[in-house]
This record gives sequence, C-alpha cells and structure tokens, in this order.
Amino acid sequence: MMKSRIVIVGSVADGLRVLRGAALPARCAIIALAVCMLSISSAKAAVIAQWNLDAGSQAASTVNGAFLSAASTLAITPGGASLAFPTTGGNPNGYAELTGKANAIGNPTFAFSITANTAQALTSLTFDYISTKNDVTGTLSWPYKIGAGGTVTSLGSVNLSGAAWTPETLNLSSIPTLSNGQQVFFVATLSNVNGLNNGNDSEIAFDNFTVNAVPEPITYALAAFGLIFVGGAAGRFYLGRRRSAAVG
Repeated sequence: MMKSRIVIVGSVADGLRVLRGAALPARCAIIALAVCMLSISSAKAAVIAQWNLDAGSQAASTVNGAFLSAASTLAITPGGASLAFPTTGGNPNGYAELTGKANAIGNPTFAFSITANTAQALTSLTFDYISTKNDVTGTLSWPYKIGAGGTVTSLGSVNLSGAAWTPETLNLSSIPTLSNGQQVFFVATLSNVNGLNNGNDSEIAFDNFTVNAVPEPITYALAAFGLIFVGGAAGRFYLGRRRSAAVG
C-alpha cells in the first residue's frame, strides 16, 4: 500500500520541484488552485465615483467607467444656508461651503445616484469636512434606496465636529449587491447644527465625496471555476491511482 505524504513547500524552488514531479492532473489542480487564490486576494475595493468639487461646482465628478454606466451630479440643496463653491482652500483645492447663522442653517441635503454597469458590491462612502468658522457641529444622516420606487433605508449618521479637514467613512456593506443597470439613490440631511455663537455667521465645508465598490461576481466566478477544476482534477487523479493500485 502506498502511503500518502503531505508536502510543505518552504520556498519557490521547492514549489517548482513539487510541481514538476506531480502527475498532470495534480499539476493542473495546483496551478488552478494558485490562480483561484490570486483571484480572491485581488478583490480589493476601488473608487467607482468621486466628486472632488475642484471645478467650483457640485457637478464636477469623475467615475470609473468599468463599473458605472454614467457620472451623476452631487446636488447640494442649502436649506437655510448660503451655498458657495470656492475653487481654492479645499482638500486640497475646491470645496462646497455652507454659510449662515448656525441656528438658522436648516436641513441642507446632499443627493446623488449611481448606476451599476456590472454586478458589484458597494463597500464605503467617504468624504472630508471642516468647520471653518465658529466651530460648527452637526449630524449628517445617510439613507438610500435602490431604484426610484425602492424602500428608503437608513445607513446611519455621522457626527460632524472639527476645525481641520477630517475624513469620514460610511460603511455601505449593508446595501445588497447591485446588478447590471440597477440604480441606487442617496439623500443625506444635515441637522442638529450648532455653533459657538449662533448670532454670527458660521461655516461648514465638504470635499472629496467618493463611493467605493468591489467587483465581487467576476472574482467569485473565477474562484468558483478554479475550485470546480481543482475538485474535478483531484477526483480524476484519485480514481486513476486507485485503478492502478487495483491492477497492480
């Protein structure tokens, strides 16, 4: 009876020797498994939409066309504030600025939508903010819906407070994986605004809105194919060894 051995590959050279000495089905299985593992490890989140506001308008946007079918505008409605888009002074260039008496800045909203060009899983929404005058604080609440008639679902809220540019990240993993052509809408509301001196103008600014996603289905399809190939090759190799042993 032939005893099986577990080989621990300690180096690239050892691995190549094992690969050369393996039977063809096992060799194919090893290669397929390696490709499979590389495919899984390469599934990293990528920026698919970005609004850096450098052109002095909320319409300044760039997208990764491989994942999004079109760019969309970041629409900012000032509510009780004045809205401006300075082209310098942001992080690092242009930004959106809300100005007004803190006790009168009422419910500005931030709205945008993205349309998937392929199946993808959203991972995070990031943005920067700063209180530029009178230490403004507030709460930015983020809901979303999939499709124009979808159910509005809360993603939670972000508490804003800081006199230097501060990055914030909102986890989007609770949003179901988007299929090709699906559109998701976001409309955030700024509330609970306060400042050190409510009688004087206060300012709060925003910059660098980005949406990140992972192209999950493509990666998992490659991984599934690799695993199926590995299983089939290993099965054929095992049956062939058993037949050889029976004949011998």
